Amino acid sequence: MVRCKNENCRKVMNVMSFATWLPRQARIGRLCTPFQLLTLLRAWTANGLRKAPSAYQLGRSAGLSYKPCKRVIDTLRALEAKEGLRCSAATRPGGVCEVDGTSLRTLRVYPSSVRFQHLIREWREKNPAVPRPVYWLLHVRLLGVVQRSDSRKLCVALAEQKLVKPKAVPPTESKREILSSGLLKRVKPGSSLMADGAAAWSAAARTLSAKRFTVHHVKHSRAQFVKRVPACQRTLGTQTLDRVWDVLKRYIPKEISSRKIKHGRFDLLDYVYSCLWRRQAKQMPLLQELGKLCRDS
Repeated sequence: MVRCKNENCRKVMNVMSFATWLPRQARIGRLCTPFQLLTLLRAWTANGLRKAPSAYQLGRSAGLSYKPCKRVIDTLRALEAKEGLRCSAATRPGGVCEVDGTSLRTLRVYPSSVRFQHLIREWREKNPAVPRPVYWLLHVRLLGVVQRSDSRKLCVALAEQKLVKPKAVPPTESKREILSSGLLKRVKPGSSLMADGAAAWSAAARTLSAKRFTVHHVKHSRAQFVKRVPACQRTLGTQTLDRVWDVLKRYIPKEISSRKIKHGRFDLLDYVYSCLWRRQAKQMPLLQELGKLCRDS
């Protein structure tokens, strides 16, 4: 606690009120002491790449109530997500890279939906003769490319939103989606791309002929996940990227709503880019890296 030197004031304030990165609510300054904040930060970074802890769990460990703790960790996650987005945009994988797409969550979209009305209109225009189902499925899909020799060199992008009929599998990534995501433009020229059988990756690589990509496939649809080719002396497959997807999905809590959209994008992406930043910083103490983010904000 600090006290104003002015004899006419002498107001006592919590030093946490001067932290510019903290949420600007008076309740934070009154209820969160420096020791409690340090306990909260240690608990927040202790999980690493495991499932993100809830505000209730962290609040109990730091001796805080739910709302102040929720405001602090929301701010921390926003800082991590912003830095993770910057890292993803600045990363340039090369050499042997793996490319693939995955589905993070699945939403039900009903005909009365207002938010996804444009997707319903597109589906009806493409399928005029198909009877309207009771609901559609919307798979929140992610495209990614990772360097096999260093899995921290990872770039991801959100795929286009598409509606499919109930019980349908997630749509396969298309050439237009891959090119519009800009992922292949970040890959160094002359790299070898390992795909899972989706022909769109080969088509997109041929479009970017100046990059001189070589694309190799395994057929996941035929239960072929690994293929050894003596000619190129490499093991084909997307095992590295599959493990990245597993870590990413485990990091996102199941309690998080899949429908929340903030600033025109799904809230899930904050967890995605936060996880990406933690993967980039895993060689350093996470608490120190988080401190640098807070100082630079």
